[in-house]
Amino acid sequence: MLGNDYDFRAPRKSKRFSLFGGLFLIFSILMSTAAYASSSSSFDVSIDRVRVNGQVVSESRSNLIADADVFSVVVDFTTVETLERGHVEASLRGRQSGNVVSDATGTFDLAKNQTFASALTLRLLDKLTRENDYDLTVKIVDSRGRSEQKTYEVKTKQATSGRALDVSIDRVKVNGQFAAQSSANFIGESDTFDILTEFTALENLNNVHVETVLTDLNSGNAVADASPNFNLASNLAASKLLRVELLSGM
Repeated sequence: MLGNDYDFRAPRKSKRFSLFGGLFLIFSILMSTAAYASSSSSFDVSIDRVRVNGQVVSESRSNLIADADVFSVVVDFTTVETLERGHVEASLRGRQSGNVVSDATGTFDLAKNQTFASALTLRLLDKLTRENDYDLTVKIVDSRGRSEQKTYEVKTKQATSGRALDVSIDRVKVNGQFAAQSSANFIGESDTFDILTEFTALENLNNVHVETVLTDLNSGNAVADASPNFNLASNLAASKLLRVELLSGM
């Protein structure tokens, strides 16, 4: 019988193609898994505004708050994505002692693009009431431990007890220009004010400091600065240079 034999072999390039296709599929799965892990690890919550005893505070400035033994903190925030079993925390740390008081809300769920306000109460310990410089930290945490936080410097103006301090404030310069207490003072427009205070001690001054507070008469917002504590002997003159920067809108 007459016949032909045929050798059927798959082309080698098809094996290469199958191997490449398999590797490409594995690579695609790995990339998809990494992309999912990356997107799921993000925490989309925006801390919009924080108020302390009714006053809005700024993260980039020193915030002057009236002296109090209890701080009422209200945190306004927006959920960019769904928030599951989240809660809000607030803590106040004294910069001098390092002592901390804190409070936290219960857990809650919020849908995407919801705006919410949480109120917390911070009761100062006895040692903290003697300080006037604090770090306030607010944090929003979800059930998976992801968080968003902001920290604010808060200063309180302590009430003066006993007699007034025996010191003479001789001259005040704002951005190099003398300022008079008895008249309106026109200063060149600026976002930053350098305030030089010249004074004379009429008694021995021990562990004192100089403060300056600039208040916007329209909004009531205030910015402040203070010098480190110092001693000054009676009848000696000295000066301190302080700087305040205006908040947005001031």
